[in-house]
Amino acid sequence: MSFFKTITGTKKWSRRSQESMVRQWDLEHDLRKCETLIEYCEKRMAELERHKEASLMRRIAGRGGNLVPLGPILTELEETKAELGAYRGQRVLIQREIEGLVNPTPAQTAARTEGQNFLARILSDRFDVDLQIDTALKDLRQLLEQRAGLSAKAIEAARGINLTIGGAGLDKWRFDVLLDSLPTDLAARSERFLKWFLGEAQATKTYIVRDEIFTLSETLANPHVYHSGDHVELTDEQAAQLLSEKRPDGPSIMTVETHKAEIAETEKAVSG
Repeated sequence: MSFFKTITGTKKWSRRSQESMVRQWDLEHDLRKCETLIEYCEKRMAELERHKEASLMRRIAGRGGNLVPLGPILTELEETKAELGAYRGQRVLIQREIEGLVNPTPAQTAARTEGQNFLARILSDRFDVDLQIDTALKDLRQLLEQRAGLSAKAIEAARGINLTIGGAGLDKWRFDVLLDSLPTDLAARSERFLKWFLGEAQATKTYIVRDEIFTLSETLANPHVYHSGDHVELTDEQAAQLLSEKRPDGPSIMTVETHKAEIAETEKAVSG
């Protein structure tokens, strides 16, 4: 049994998916908008109730003059009440969905864990095949290098008898192209991917997220969803790629040193 197979049964995978966490973020944004609308409707209803009460009191007191028509007030009051009820109902639905995302049922958690273990085992089995492919490629490389040596000797012998050699170099070129196309670090790259995807410790550095919401490729161990100001652990390769992004508002991450410098500059500007 391979090393990767031995860890899949004891590994602690992420409780939630990236899709679930991004959905929660969107729902929380919608909830804030809903709360704002509810607050507005409640204030407007209170205001309309005061207008209605004042209008009724003037009528009871028998005051004439410029009385505000009661009909439009009552109409808007009913419309606002209906809107408030709709927004409150929407708020309940949003809160219910958020609760379902944040706290999955035991059955959902068990099903997710089972699926994660199944995926981990498949990837582990695939890595074993990658090792076999890497071994086969090494054997193929040796054969191709052996053939290249024989082709070089054949060309030398052909020139010795003044034989015209065509563009294919005595059928050398086809196999030279194949040899040059063979990857040299296939198994190593597969191992790095599998370790990363299974959540094995890697050499990383801490960076600060600049985007409002920031995601990396999801793994079994981490959904990799971050918000502005969060710390994110990145390999040198990941960081280099993100820091080199050409975006109008700059890269999606910054170094800790840059973050500290920006804070110091902001504090200095505020203090005057």
